[in-house]
Amino acid sequence: MRTQREETVRTIQELERELSSLREEVQKARENEAKARAIYEGTSDAVMLATEQGFLDGNPRALKMYGFASKEEFIHTHPGNLSPPTQPDGRDSLTASLEEIRTGFEKGTHRFEWVHKRANGETFPAEVLLTAFDYGGRRVLQATVQDITERKQAEAKEKKFLRELDALNRRLKEHEEQLVRANEQLRQEITEREFTQQNLEKSLSELEEIHAVLKENQAQLLQSEKMASLGQLAAGVAHEINNPTSFIMSNLGTLTQYVGAFKQLLSFLDMLEESVRSADHPRQQTVMEQIRAFRTKEDLPFILNDVDSLLKESLDGARRVKEIVLGLKSFAHIDEAEIAEVDLNESLNTTLKLIWNELKYKCQVHKKFGGIPRIRSYPGQLNQVFMNLLVNAAQAIPEKGEITIETSATPEHVLIRISDTGCGIPPENLPKLFTPFFTTKPVGKGTGLGLSISYGIVKKHDGTINVESRAGQGTTFTILLPRTGVKEDGFV
Repeated sequence: MRTQREETVRTIQELERELSSLREEVQKARENEAKARAIYEGTSDAVMLATEQGFLDGNPRALKMYGFASKEEFIHTHPGNLSPPTQPDGRDSLTASLEEIRTGFEKGTHRFEWVHKRANGETFPAEVLLTAFDYGGRRVLQATVQDITERKQAEAKEKKFLRELDALNRRLKEHEEQLVRANEQLRQEITEREFTQQNLEKSLSELEEIHAVLKENQAQLLQSEKMASLGQLAAGVAHEINNPTSFIMSNLGTLTQYVGAFKQLLSFLDMLEESVRSADHPRQQTVMEQIRAFRTKEDLPFILNDVDSLLKESLDGARRVKEIVLGLKSFAHIDEAEIAEVDLNESLNTTLKLIWNELKYKCQVHKKFGGIPRIRSYPGQLNQVFMNLLVNAAQAIPEKGEITIETSATPEHVLIRISDTGCGIPPENLPKLFTPFFTTKPVGKGTGLGLSISYGIVKKHDGTINVESRAGQGTTFTILLPRTGVKEDGFV
């Protein structure tokens, strides 16, 4: 049997071996911890330790990525403050983040994309890897966050490039098909021209000479009629502009007085601010009493309400002047041969605004505008037609009457009908209405060109204009224009 001494020695030797083994394990643990810390501190990704209550730690990259000056500031920041209110898919960030954290705890690892927010409010997309493990006797999450802004930008550029490439390929294919058709058509035209070239050249020369003469005559007639119409409208337009201009000037005068009151109020506020800054309580009380007295004297609540009314009236007046000026501009360019797609309902409204002074004192205007398509036309010239017919309708009403404007569409045409309850046209004059220089107005009241030019403009648009009238019962003009609009430049 071993002696007591030998047993003690053996026990001490075993303890020394165990202690040595423990020292080796501690050393290895310290080395592993140093390696992990080096990786933790040096990685290019943001790494954070967190519980459901908040952050425990964050590496330098996390502080830099989220824009925090110190680790203490970062740790004391609630995780909910590192996300915008909502994610791109519309989910509430707070609710969704709790779901992602719960998934991380349940699965042990969880990877997803998330939009984060830096301390300065800037947002950025990131890829997040959550890893759950036990640390210090409790369950924690390690969040590894990688900023994927550049990757997202690259993906977006790639998608845009692919869309543009696909669109370009389609356009190239369409252009190739168009080119094949154009080449075939060109070959056919060349073949036809070989048989008729000489006759076409001769006919073209003759037509160009006739066209030049007609264009010159057209310009002279249009200018003459336009000047006559402008002279007729000048007084009315001046009156229409003068009314809004007058109350705008009046409102500006009142607003000037109100601005003076607001300046005085601002000076009181400056004094109040100075007394607050200097903690001069008696002075504060005095200034407050002055402000209350000034508020009562100037009736500031009334001024605040009246300012909105004055500004609204002034803006309405300015818009009215603008509408008149735009109408005049449109009318002033009726001789320009530019084709444009126009809404004839808008053209009729523009013309009514321009000549309203001619109508408002004796005519009640009824607008029955239907849903009509925009058509290619010479808009200024059609406005001239509408103005001629509307002014004639007003002049045909002796005292009080009505003018009705209707628009509608058929599968092939757009219809404009202008009717009045005026004196009507005698039957013997109906065949001569569109004859140049024919007029029933007194000398100096008309050129006799309005209806003839209107007839030519409608014909230029491949349309028709018809009139129905009975003496004493009024007149109706009906214009039919093709939905396809003007096909090419021409002349009246």
